[in-house]
Amino acid sequence: MGKTVSSYQLTVTSWQLAVLVIACLFFTTCYQPESGCLDVEAKNFELTADEPCDSDNSATSCPCIYPVLSFDELNYIVEKVDYQPDAFYRIDTQYIRIQSIQFYLSGFQFRSTSGEWISVEDTISLVVLNDENQLETQLLTDDFLLVNQQSSIDIGAIKQHGSFDSLRFVVGIETPANSAAPDSITNTSHPLAETDMHTGSQETGYVFNQFIFHRDTLSETTAITINLTATNSSLMELKMPFSYETPIGTDFSLGTLQVDHAKWFDGINFVVDTEAIMIEKIVANTPKVFSVSN
Repeated sequence: MGKTVSSYQLTVTSWQLAVLVIACLFFTTCYQPESGCLDVEAKNFELTADEPCDSDNSATSCPCIYPVLSFDELNYIVEKVDYQPDAFYRIDTQYIRIQSIQFYLSGFQFRSTSGEWISVEDTISLVVLNDENQLETQLLTDDFLLVNQQSSIDIGAIKQHGSFDSLRFVVGIETPANSAAPDSITNTSHPLAETDMHTGSQETGYVFNQFIFHRDTLSETTAITINLTATNSSLMELKMPFSYETPIGTDFSLGTLQVDHAKWFDGINFVVDTEAIMIEKIVANTPKVFSVSN
């Protein structure tokens, strides 16, 4: 004879099914996904989150905050003496009065030990001249610094952690960013919004380095202003060894940038050299000016 199922067994099975259905409905109704930063490279990575920040920007770990790339210290010297603007200095056997020196740095990249070059994540929308000399809006890496006498500088956000062995940057502004118009930049505190460091023409672009000094310290002579731009081939790419290892999700410190202003003037005779000769020598001396210690 075949087996029969009792009414009691049917009742128990129905009751269990009902509990299961109710439980499913309860947990489906009560479960709320947790939003948060899901990028492990971020400083506020949220391990328990299961939805990205875009779905709920009110989450406590949104938006993702990435490590800051910075020079923690900038050290300015002239012949081993601390640099101060508008002061007298002895360079070699000559005395000059340096009124001010300022310059742009940009194009920062770091080579990982695996050979990959890493740039900052920040971007800026600029109206620039394209290859056809027509205006167009481009989204470019935003790591522009206008350096004069800051004690520290934040360059931008960086995602990639790991070990690095080389640092690259340029003294000046590479194309197409060099063709941006300062008055088109909405953030007036941005380094590229500085009209005094622009030639006034998008074709010639920005002043990469500016030196204002008096070559005769014995009389009140008019200050000489030397502007290095793309037109005198002053854009300079610098590469240097850079041993650094950063843990995941932590700030990326470049340590100290030392700027020896005297090195810019090596070999210059302030009495007889013309401005054109000075520019030529300053450009040739630029790689000797900068060093990084971390």
